[in-house]
Amino acid sequence: MKGDAMDNFAPELRIFGNGDQLVVAFDSLSGMDVKRAARSIQIPAAFKQLSFALEGFDKDSATDVGDRRTVVGKINLVTTDAGGETASHELADCQFVLPAIGKPKNGVFQFAPVEQVEYAVRQGVSDALVVALTDFYAVRPASSDAVAGHQVIMAPTRSGMGATPAVAEASRRRAAANDEPKAFRRKMALAIVGAPLLIWFLAWGGSKVLTPSSPIEDAVARAMAQDPASVASQVELTKQTLQQMGLDPGQSGDIGCLAPQ
Repeated sequence: MKGDAMDNFAPELRIFGNGDQLVVAFDSLSGMDVKRAARSIQIPAAFKQLSFALEGFDKDSATDVGDRRTVVGKINLVTTDAGGETASHELADCQFVLPAIGKPKNGVFQFAPVEQVEYAVRQGVSDALVVALTDFYAVRPASSDAVAGHQVIMAPTRSGMGATPAVAEASRRRAAANDEPKAFRRKMALAIVGAPLLIWFLAWGGSKVLTPSSPIEDAVARAMAQDPASVASQVELTKQTLQQMGLDPGQSGDIGCLAPQ
């Protein structure tokens, strides 16, 4: 869908709970959704079928003003119980403001077809529902009769190969996001520990090993040699800093994270 600003629509949907009621959280995660509002709803845990339905996102829901097109619509989660009774739960009331494609022709701006907006929303919500259910059943195995009888109705994914690409991509993004804080802590700890060690190394005379000493390096080395207490103080400060970061200098596992990555 070349030129379609909605092609990267990837909302977030999560399912929580382990009782009679489940909590479903939804966020469009779209900067083009001017009515974006994270929302949580409750649904019965003993549903027989879970699906979603869209309202709007069609030509009647589109308005063009200048070089902007506004498309409105609602995203609903639909549950069906064992008796066949259905219930609709509103997840989002969206208002997408989309830019025109390129320069105007004969004074008229061109936009991607409204049908592409509906398609992108349907695919994005379907992908998000697959990921949410995969995560949910990963911590709540489908062992009970109620859970084992669940059915999920979803639209085909963009790839035409089921939900696997969506699940894999979402898992990759979550893994990368979880690794970022750990990597930052390791780099920060390495920097904190490395600074006093470098000062101690210069004081010991390491600068002579690396390069011919300069007047500044000689002055630092002499000052550190004449004041051993400052070195001990720096080491103690480093230990306290590591403990505040949740690392134990006495544990080999924690010190191992300071190794170059």
